[in-house]
Amino acid sequence: MKFLILNLMLFMFAGCNTTKRNLEEYSVVREITDSLVIYTPRFSSIDLVCGVEPTSADSSIVFCCAAAFTHDYVEFSHSNMEGNHVSGGKFYEGNPCKVNTGHFVFYEQEWRFVYGLSDSLLLDVADRNGMGFSQAILIYDGEIKNKKLFSVETNFRSLCELDGKLCIIETKCPMKFASFVEAMKSLGVSNSIYLDMGGWAYAWYRNGTEVEELFKDLHSEFMTNWIVFRK
Repeated sequence: MKFLILNLMLFMFAGCNTTKRNLEEYSVVREITDSLVIYTPRFSSIDLVCGVEPTSADSSIVFCCAAAFTHDYVEFSHSNMEGNHVSGGKFYEGNPCKVNTGHFVFYEQEWRFVYGLSDSLLLDVADRNGMGFSQAILIYDGEIKNKKLFSVETNFRSLCELDGKLCIIETKCPMKFASFVEAMKSLGVSNSIYLDMGGWAYAWYRNGTEVEELFKDLHSEFMTNWIVFRK
């Protein structure tokens, strides 16, 4: 009897370890609420990739989607991106954009949401071999800053801080922009910066060894930049 109980305990213990290992293999945690989908990547670094679309052939990438707005449908140039930005540790001047009200930056293993535009900050981020882009701040320090960015009812996506973690939040189905922002606020999002969606809502993430695609790849030839989370 003692032998059977011991074996049962060992089996249960081994099962728990296996479950933990399997969970650790997942690169992105996906959660769904009534109106939102939340993707929380496990990452060690963040890039702003410009010009050439990252593909899932790069196994180091766990999540990839558009970041800054694109000014016009022309061949890629850094000046065709809306707002100044840092990519590959270099500062670039983009096209001035009235709706941009802040930055997201990552350098020396730290990430920050910044309300207000600051070239000096971006230059410092470049000196530290980091990344950063300009976009519309939706929520800052728990306060809604913009819920009138769009008047159409469609899908939206944002880079957010939720419970101290960095995540990507998008609409579960088309809704009004104000409802999207209010839903994030109700969820407890403390900081949020918009991620370009438009005609290029296409994104993808790595679910363990599988690649999951979000929305259809409709106009990727017009995309200029992507935020990329790496293992």
